Amino acid sequence: MRCSPLNRALALLWRKILKLQYSNNYDEYIKFISSDDALFHFTRKDTALELILFNRTLRFGEFSGTNDPQEYKSKSTGAIGWGWEDYHDQKIEEATLLIDKILREKSKFMSFCQNDIVVDNLQSHGVLKSRMWAQYGENHRGVCIVVSKAKLIEQLTTEFELNYRLDYGNIRYEEPDLSRNIPCLDIDGPELDNLTSSDVAINFVTNHIDELLFTKQPDYKDEAEFRLVLTPKSLEHVSVPIYVDLLQCVHSIILGDAFPKVYKPTIFQLAQELKIPVKKLHWEHHAYILLNWDKS
Repeated sequence: MRCSPLNRALALLWRKILKLQYSNNYDEYIKFISSDDALFHFTRKDTALELILFNRTLRFGEFSGTNDPQEYKSKSTGAIGWGWEDYHDQKIEEATLLIDKILREKSKFMSFCQNDIVVDNLQSHGVLKSRMWAQYGENHRGVCIVVSKAKLIEQLTTEFELNYRLDYGNIRYEEPDLSRNIPCLDIDGPELDNLTSSDVAINFVTNHIDELLFTKQPDYKDEAEFRLVLTPKSLEHVSVPIYVDLLQCVHSIILGDAFPKVYKPTIFQLAQELKIPVKKLHWEHHAYILLNWDKS
């Protein structure tokens, strides 16, 4: 019988990358974490144990708190248009300042690593990126929380559609346009008369969401980032902070190669409360082995 591209990819994954102790759920587990629906959130063990798993929530972040200057630095927005009067100057100034505030503080985002799948062929596996474990997973002592993309998107759409616009997708990795900081605000006098400063700013951000919040420099491309962004529909209804109920979208927990055994009882207790499995990566002979971790 001829194998599909996805089945061939899974077979390759089994032979060369992942090995799992015998389990009746092996095929389904490997199939999910090798699919386009699997998202991987790498974090420190303390953050995972004390905050995410204990509280059963994932927290949206602000772009001002990232480690990328393209995101955390203040934005300088120019403005052009016709029919302006002197009294428009103040509204333009207010709007451009609000654009910066929306981009860096009022918009919330959540990022995950994902599998690289091209035409049903698994090119690289998101959970097996050693640099991600080193940078975000506390030098392999941390935790990777696996969630379902489809369930998370459905959850966010239902929960936040009243006050926020939800955008999501793959990050594009491209060199920044050195000729300008961010797109120019293009608005005419009559339109300014009919909109508040906050409306002008929110419309600008949502109209340019892809280039403003879904691009990063090529140096980051190996992160294979999938991003979800909540942009406020009105600045009067911005809640801080924003948490997502993990119970609705979490799939499993994967521990790093150097995860300390002393925390084993705690991680199993938290996983039992969430009703999800725990796996552990182990580096052996130039490749990762994915182990079932029991309570013993």
